[in-house]
Amino acid sequence: MINIKSRKERLLNNGFVVLVSVIIISIILSIGIGILNVAIKEIKIADLQEESLKAFYAADAGVDCALHYDVIPFDIAGLKPPKYPSPIFSTIPGGIPGPDVDITCSGTSLVSGTTTPSFTSCSTSLGNRSCYVTELKDSSGGPLMLGIAPNSPCVQIFVRKIWMDPPLGTKERTEIEARGKNDCNSTRAVERSLILRWQ
Repeated sequence: MINIKSRKERLLNNGFVVLVSVIIISIILSIGIGILNVAIKEIKIADLQEESLKAFYAADAGVDCALHYDVIPFDIAGLKPPKYPSPIFSTIPGGIPGPDVDITCSGTSLVSGTTTPSFTSCSTSLGNRSCYVTELKDSSGGPLMLGIAPNSPCVQIFVRKIWMDPPLGTKERTEIEARGKNDCNSTRAVERSLILRWQ
């Protein structure tokens, strides 16, 4: 009788040990899966931050390029005569990009979207105003690619000359908008935009 009792007790104790082991393993497994889930989310955020930085760099490069050609149309040191007599992006006929104007950004030759900027209405803090809009494109008609690889960052550049004193006044505000993308060939591209305004 004593043998039978101790055998039953051992069997009951073994079942209890298995139950406790399964509970401890499931708790450890749950904690491990939770930590893995957090790590995966952090990796995704870090990857998105890197792609966002590429898009921001592209937008910054586009603004710098357009600003250079708008504000400084000639040799900075002043050693050579001006290459262009007036700023390239202008509301004055003849002072706009044409076929004879070289615009080079990041080693890529650009052409204006049209030889004459489109005349349209632009929204400003003072309401709608008349303005000229020029879009800069590469020679194939697409956005400026900032690399050789097909998945390189790219940027769309728009230069707006806005008349602030209606109608067709003399006070002009310039607005450069650059929309940078981390990858122009991707449907899941990250886009960052910079707008530079001055009078």
